[in-house]
Amino acid sequence: GDNGVEVTMPAAACLVFMMKYLSETFPDDPVLCNIDGGVLAKDEEFATTTATFLSYFGLIDNLTPQKAAEWVRHCDSYPKDAETPPKRYWVFNPIDSTQEFRTAKQYCCTLALMEDNEPVLSLVGCPVLAFDHASRS
Repeated sequence: GDNGVEVTMPAAACLVFMMKYLSETFPDDPVLCNIDGGVLAKDEEFATTTATFLSYFGLIDNLTPQKAAEWVRHCDSYPKDAETPPKRYWVFNPIDSTQEFRTAKQYCCTLALMEDNEPVLSLVGCPVLAFDHASRS
């Protein structure tokens, strides 16, 4: 994106899926995200690939690239020039695939709900981390 963050197709798919959910379920809650909300609007081929992936695997039926791009714009809803944070907002990182995760063939998605600038809910999804992972012994 424009902010220098590389966006992979899995990250874009995760972003579309979560922004759809958040914008439909909590339409008044802004989202703080490290991804440029215009990433799909700026690249039609990338948007088409992402929408096709989500539709093919039955995650979002009949998804168009335009609708995917519209939902992704929600990740720019946090007021960047605000002097104080909103009373309630979400923080989302679609896929952390830093070098440490790539080396271990791991990735994670993180989501937090902030109220009065304090975390009240946080989720970390790491789908390929086994319960008997060596780091747990």
